[in-house]
Amino acid sequence: MSEGDLKIGSRVISAETMGVIQEALKNLAILPKYQYPWEKLDEEFDSGQLKYLRIIGFGSLMNTESATRTLIGAQDRTPVIAFGAKRIYNYAMSKVAADTRFNMIESENSYAALNARVTGNPRDAFNGIMLPLIPEDIGAFRAREVSYNLKPVVCLDWFDLSKPAVPAYVLECPEGNKTTHGMRPHSYYEDLCSEGAAEISEDFMTFYHETTVLDDEETLLSEWHEEQEARLGK
Repeated sequence: MSEGDLKIGSRVISAETMGVIQEALKNLAILPKYQYPWEKLDEEFDSGQLKYLRIIGFGSLMNTESATRTLIGAQDRTPVIAFGAKRIYNYAMSKVAADTRFNMIESENSYAALNARVTGNPRDAFNGIMLPLIPEDIGAFRAREVSYNLKPVVCLDWFDLSKPAVPAYVLECPEGNKTTHGMRPHSYYEDLCSEGAAEISEDFMTFYHETTVLDDEETLLSEWHEEQEARLGK
């Protein structure tokens, strides 16, 4: 590695590319942010000002089967690395809704889903799937992603980091009654996320595990998986 390079998981981002990302992050200041339930986005769709919004699926939306239940455009998938945000397992799922949706009951402290925290720091990064959110999908998407705001980040193509950086939006639930402290990932939800990442490649899934932290913001998801495997004797 050279001075100024960034190592994230198994990938190394050159200092030159990091400079491009830094400038692109500054340009995000002119882009709108959408507070849940995204009335401003409805207005932009209704007026024709916006035809679609690039979003980053960084959890269960990485899973094609899960994403297509909500998004018509979910087959239009671009694997990316998103810069300027952290991915954290700190969104509190509804226990009743999760038990019904996944047809299973978890332990009391295992109902965390994924969240993002937008930092603007180019050294904060994670991978995901860039998808188009179109007007026809916004109602179902709003019902799926309760309490999440939409905020812009900068993305590079997973397979070709030399392609131009593009802005896209991540789901961020602010600190409050929907965020967790000391809660562990919901195991079936996490299976969906990991399986979705593995649809791209084994490396993509490994990178997902290496760029996700639990709600203590220290424990990597890869460490949680190792703990689970040890507990189950795998």
